Amino acid sequence: MHNIQHKVVLVAVILLTYCSLMGYSPQQFSYNRDYLTLGVNGTRLTRIDSLLKHYIEEKGLPHAVTFVARKGEIIHHAAWGWRVPEDSIYLKKNDIFQMASLTKPVITVALMTLYEQGKFQLEDPVSAYIPETSDRILVKWKNRKNFSTREATTSLTISHLLSHTGGLVGWPATPGQVVPVYKSREEYIRDQLQAPLKYDPGTNWNYENISMEVAAYLIEHFSGQPLEQYLSKTILEPLGMTQTAFFLDPADQQRLPVVYEKKEGKIIPRNNQYPLNLFSQDHRYIPEATGLNGPIEDYARFCQMILNGGTFNGHRILGRKTIELMSQNQIPEGADVPQYSLFGLGFEISPGNRIFANSKILMPPMVSEGSLFWLGWLGTYFLIDPKEDLIILLFMNHRIEDLFDLWSRYVNTVYQSLE
Repeated sequence: MHNIQHKVVLVAVILLTYCSLMGYSPQQFSYNRDYLTLGVNGTRLTRIDSLLKHYIEEKGLPHAVTFVARKGEIIHHAAWGWRVPEDSIYLKKNDIFQMASLTKPVITVALMTLYEQGKFQLEDPVSAYIPETSDRILVKWKNRKNFSTREATTSLTISHLLSHTGGLVGWPATPGQVVPVYKSREEYIRDQLQAPLKYDPGTNWNYENISMEVAAYLIEHFSGQPLEQYLSKTILEPLGMTQTAFFLDPADQQRLPVVYEKKEGKIIPRNNQYPLNLFSQDHRYIPEATGLNGPIEDYARFCQMILNGGTFNGHRILGRKTIELMSQNQIPEGADVPQYSLFGLGFEISPGNRIFANSKILMPPMVSEGSLFWLGWLGTYFLIDPKEDLIILLFMNHRIEDLFDLWSRYVNTVYQSLE
């Protein structure tokens, strides 16, 4: 017995020493109802429930899933509303959501893993890898055969792609123009990168999708693997995001909530519920239309990895210094953006504790300076607050008004519960 106790003590000492040397960060989520040990007021935390109940019952919100973790412990995770309201099928916490632009931070992290391997430098010009990249700035546009440009004063770099400061817009749509059909991502971006830029790279900011399409292509170029395969092996599998994928099995369709939109004052199902090939074995490329799909807890694992400085589930995805680099503002001084907009590599950054005269601010005043945020256009949101050791997620799949307002109120109810 004495020998067994001695071994237990020895193992404990080794583990404690290892954690102290390595800098311990939570590697798995667990539920902790001892809120006081986490610095959370459990009574005030129930205001989240009151808020969501109000939006479901009084404002017609079809559904939502919440996920909040502090210090690696889940303090709130609940499903609200219906997956299929017409059939009275309730939403479940592990239902699958179309993440849309929440795919972009994942792609950014994947590309940064290749940066850590020395495959490229952030200041490398994109033209070094894609010669078709334009070095012209649009001056006047009529159509694809009739426009004028000037020479750019700076080159488009890989860092510009990840911070949306490159001026990329692709070829503008022309009324009556037949939309080209592209056989691959490479064919698409080699065509679109020939379009003139909106401004000199690095001098302004504009949010668009094509930058991430180029980043996705560069992942394939540097890794020699298809995007889906590299993301799966490098991020999804190591983090335990086992239910997240670009394409789904037809059996998973029953786990996706109905997507709603608001028309003429009524909340109705959208005509186009899913991307055309989401449940098909036909995985042909559809420009800017394919995103990740998965449950909220899967994406929370990704957020916790970022919060932990690049590690989760016993796997290191990125180095701590790389996360610090990605969390630095890249928007140039004097850029034509609202004063509350800061953006790093793949994430929007909170300026912290400032009140703005804009009801659609996505960073409420209580959010700590340096917090990271992003959203998907169907109503998926996340916030990572390193100062409070906190992640906040809210998943919906709607195109209806007031979602920004709900997100802000939801974030406020989380922060007011902190001791």
